[in-house]
Amino acid sequence: MKLQKAREHKTQTDVLATIADFQYNKGGPPKQVDIVNELPLSKGAVSNNCKKLVDSDLVIEDDKYYRIDEDELLKLYKEHIEDYLTRERKNEIFTDIIEESNKIRTETKKEMNTLLSKEGPRDLIFSILISALIGSLDNNRVQTLREILLWTDQIICRTAQNVITSENLDRDDNKWKSFKLLFLLAVSFNHSHEQLNYIGNEQQFLQTYFPGDVPEEKIIEEFFGGNIDE
Repeated sequence: MKLQKAREHKTQTDVLATIADFQYNKGGPPKQVDIVNELPLSKGAVSNNCKKLVDSDLVIEDDKYYRIDEDELLKLYKEHIEDYLTRERKNEIFTDIIEESNKIRTETKKEMNTLLSKEGPRDLIFSILISALIGSLDNNRVQTLREILLWTDQIICRTAQNVITSENLDRDDNKWKSFKLLFLLAVSFNHSHEQLNYIGNEQQFLQTYFPGDVPEEKIIEEFFGGNIDE
């Protein structure tokens, strides 16, 4: 998709984020004039970027109102996270956790189709996507749609970490199983072990602290109970 491959200007993501803000926070989809009144942009700039967003299929124009196509946005995010599902190579320091993480990546591939289904955490993941998108309006470090997707990854990881380390964790909650994909993703996103292995070998005093008891390991150990197929 064009928006994912090219580095887009902040203007286009701001227009997309403003459409989302109106649609989900301010009572309904906006017209172009609403976007112009909200952003420091000319009518021409708003019109041009609305057209690009409609052409990308992320936005639907209906009687001069613009709204996010939820299925297309989730489809784009699904394509984005599939890149994380390649297996990590073994290394000296993180052998065990890499082995378990690779099992989870395999499981994630099997579960990917549930990302867009009501049986999976569709609403939760979409809420995180929209929060990152709208949040980009106040974050100049996030300028492209690609960066919004990467920020969504971070929020998913933080959400999973907060849940898995909470004293209020309740596995009997009927929503627990629906969060399975969220935790699968949180583990799959981490591909930093090769770099940490290198740092540990270069700065050997750090090997005393590696691999540590990180939330990712806690997710593997506690959420999946040592057997991700259960």
